[in-house]
Amino acid sequence: MNLSIQITQAPILPPPLPFPADGTFGAVCEFYGVVRGEEKGATITQLYYESYQSMAEKEMQKIGNALFLKYPCHRVEVIHRIGAIPAGEPSLWIRTVGKHRQESIRFIDEFIVLLKENVPIWKRF
Repeated sequence: MNLSIQITQAPILPPPLPFPADGTFGAVCEFYGVVRGEEKGATITQLYYESYQSMAEKEMQKIGNALFLKYPCHRVEVIHRIGAIPAGEPSLWIRTVGKHRQESIRFIDEFIVLLKENVPIWKRF
């Protein structure tokens, strides 16, 4: 298991995944959380994310480690952007690499739920 967590103010530019892979893993899943141009019924041009960065990174690491036990992926990479993020750009990116699609997809879904519930990252518009 390999978990990479990054919080950045820079635009999200995921690292490329080299193909062909070695054939060990059958699922590579990516999720982009993109800022919509509407929030609570109002048109917006951007969202602003702020965080208690050291605590947020520790909490995401804790969530990821717990989920590895439940959904044994080989590698998980997470980038969360903070600061002003224009509509149409991603604020969150997650990539999972696992043997099977179910563990990769479920890892992403549950990670996002737990991130929103437990990680000190706030958005305002």
